[in-house]
Amino acid sequence: MSRDSDDIEKQGIARDSLDLYSDTEEIILEPIVISQRGSCKRLYEKWRKIHMCLRISIIFCLVIILGLTIHLIRNFGGNGVDASYHFHSGPSRGHYCSENKYGCCEIYNSCEDKHTYVDSESTKISIIRVIPRDIHHSNCPSLEYLIAEYNIHYNQNVTDCGEFGCCFNLEVGCDKTIRNTFRRGNNVETSSLLGSTHKIMPIFIQKKDKQGSNCGSEYNIRKTIINSYVDCYPPESSDDSIMIVLVIMIGLLCLLSLPSN
Repeated sequence: MSRDSDDIEKQGIARDSLDLYSDTEEIILEPIVISQRGSCKRLYEKWRKIHMCLRISIIFCLVIILGLTIHLIRNFGGNGVDASYHFHSGPSRGHYCSENKYGCCEIYNSCEDKHTYVDSESTKISIIRVIPRDIHHSNCPSLEYLIAEYNIHYNQNVTDCGEFGCCFNLEVGCDKTIRNTFRRGNNVETSSLLGSTHKIMPIFIQKKDKQGSNCGSEYNIRKTIINSYVDCYPPESSDDSIMIVLVIMIGLLCLLSLPSN
């Protein structure tokens, strides 16, 4: 009798263990699926619960920020030309000017006569486009050349800047003076040469008003002229693309600002 009771008890324990294993297996095999569509729907529902005036204000602010960003890029970054500054390393070019035998090509400005020599500031031209091939930098473009090329590529049909004049008239004599020092040295003669090389070149970007509010700074236009040369004179950004973006944003404004049901 005792033996039969033990067998019955063992069978009960085995059955409970099997049931526990089965329950565990069911828990493991049961998948947990999170619907992305449901998440987007919940997010949209939360957006629709926001007061309509607040929704309109948020999207209106985004449109204003986008418009101002585009305006700043076009008018203060240099006539809409991409003014990014790229660097490239190849088998014969270093990452930095100091790694190249003759350094980098440079554009010189803000010359100051120190009586025994001429001091100046400079802007380096990216090594992705050109590197000096000799100590005289004889293959490096001058500021005068870059301005002429810029006008040809972006302002070819403009010969008169109209009622308010041109945005910029850059002085190129300083750049020419410093280039002469590569062969003659920077000394007392350089100081006397500075006055004789004085030359002004216009950039044919028309002022929109008397104050030239669309012109930006001389520093930016100088950088833009250099970077346009580096990038092989890319097309100017189109107003059509800006209008398309604004129309899409306004469409979203109308769609998302509909009153909730």
